[in-house]
Amino acid sequence: MRGDYKRDLNHNYLIFEEEGEVDTASYEVRMILMNSIPGLLPCSIQKIDNRTLFYYEITSRQPLGTMYGDKKLGREELYPILKSLVNTIRVMQAYLLDPGHLVLEPEHIYMEAGGQRAYFSFIPVHQGDAREGMRELMEYLLPKIDHQDPDAVRIGYGIYHCVTEDNFQLEQIERELFASEGEQMEEPSGEAETGGGAEEEVHEREEILRQICREPQEEEFPGSREEIKTAAVVAGGILMIGGGFLAWNYRYIPWNYLAAGFGGLLALAGIAGLIWYRRRKKELLSPGEGTKEKAGHSPEHPIPYPDAETGSETGKTRREAWESSGEETSLLTGQEEGRNHCLRGKGSSVGKLITLEEGVILVGKMAEAVDYCIPLATVSRIHCKLEVTRDLCLIQDLNSKNGTYVNGRLLESREKYPLQEHDEVKIADVIFYYE
Repeated sequence: MRGDYKRDLNHNYLIFEEEGEVDTASYEVRMILMNSIPGLLPCSIQKIDNRTLFYYEITSRQPLGTMYGDKKLGREELYPILKSLVNTIRVMQAYLLDPGHLVLEPEHIYMEAGGQRAYFSFIPVHQGDAREGMRELMEYLLPKIDHQDPDAVRIGYGIYHCVTEDNFQLEQIERELFASEGEQMEEPSGEAETGGGAEEEVHEREEILRQICREPQEEEFPGSREEIKTAAVVAGGILMIGGGFLAWNYRYIPWNYLAAGFGGLLALAGIAGLIWYRRRKKELLSPGEGTKEKAGHSPEHPIPYPDAETGSETGKTRREAWESSGEETSLLTGQEEGRNHCLRGKGSSVGKLITLEEGVILVGKMAEAVDYCIPLATVSRIHCKLEVTRDLCLIQDLNSKNGTYVNGRLLESREKYPLQEHDEVKIADVIFYYE
């Protein structure tokens, strides 16, 4: 089944089109539109002319093939895929949904960042055979299994044997899948499973925020760090002098005035100390991220070449400025041989450097799932992918929430853009130059 892809503001969608009229009042259509069913991609429907479009949100999720590429699947990778499939079918049974309407093609199965859960598309008008779909899925997975992992081999081939039998039952897969763990599949009711799924998602979101999104909400304080220190010292000096003066003349000043004056000095010193503490804490938690980009630089406007002389290259992009400089490139014999390309940070991202060695490089904020980590809240857990060969570097956005830009243009879903020297690459709000 062929799917299209679309990006709308901060969301990415997988779209399936159905010709003709679809009964949107039918039971299964109403169930997937009105409920958040664990294991199924969130769905919405649009009607255009005589076509019905099923939209499935895939933001921050990756297709099965993209998630693992040519990587061999051990038990840690295979188990969550199959467990998610079994759990999803069980939940669908509780909602009285036909498993034959699941789309089990690998390119339309989406994994959460980290690979701990798979999500599936449920199309009410899709006429399929769940058993046949599971068999084809297993035939896709078997060649990718790591044969050095005995658990993966046992689970993979055991389940494949089950789905090829004529009297196939879901309980057979459950026994194969959970035998090594001593687990038993619960029989979920629709209400219980929905609640459990919601609690699990909330827990996962809190865990991700606690472990990955370490940047606090930034607050702007006037003055530099040195000015804050100076203010603290001055406030301390005022406190000491004023306190001494009040103590020396306490006999001639009413006690209420004395208490009010001393309290005001304490409050002043406390405010100065608090400002310094919060400023210091922000510097420690997010070093180098306090600098804001200059106003007026947006994806719709070209960004001036940063090394050009003032006024000479206004309004030109970095590549245009380089090409119009009239200077020829000199070859330093022997010095450039074997030099790797890289993405070098610009502006507040100065100091960030992604060395582009041959292979696949994943970029995002989920340290355990990517090759280069950018721990910012605006960056998706798995944000983009770089495919690097000796002569070419392709960049692809991976359904990120805030998008990936090249020279100010937002990359479309699944688009692979070939980078060229001096291209500007913007990952969410982090800017790099390709060198």
